[in-house]
Amino acid sequence: MPPHVKAIIAPLLAILLISCDDGTGYYREKINELVPIGTTEQVTLEEVTGIGWIYTYDPLDNSYLVYDPKQNENTFVRVGIKIYLDDQRKVKNINIRSFANFM
Repeated sequence: MPPHVKAIIAPLLAILLISCDDGTGYYREKINELVPIGTTEQVTLEEVTGIGWIYTYDPLDNSYLVYDPKQNENTFVRVGIKIYLDDQRKVKNINIRSFANFM
């Protein structure tokens, strides 16, 4: 491939990869809208279950793993939301990750 073609393709490929949404965008907006940092544990669980999401508690790192069961319609990508609590049982951090599902 000629060098000038590589010079054109490389930046375009980088832009495509950066602008690609891995599925976390919607969930990041939704969880930040529902559960801002500093929200109490009780309010957090009410908000999460109020929209039909399910959760499990992880006592090892004082956090909740939150999951939207409607994601089952999408068989390729799953988004996991982990909500960490501080010593006062308030939200201190939210981690959102996407997982590829090849099953």
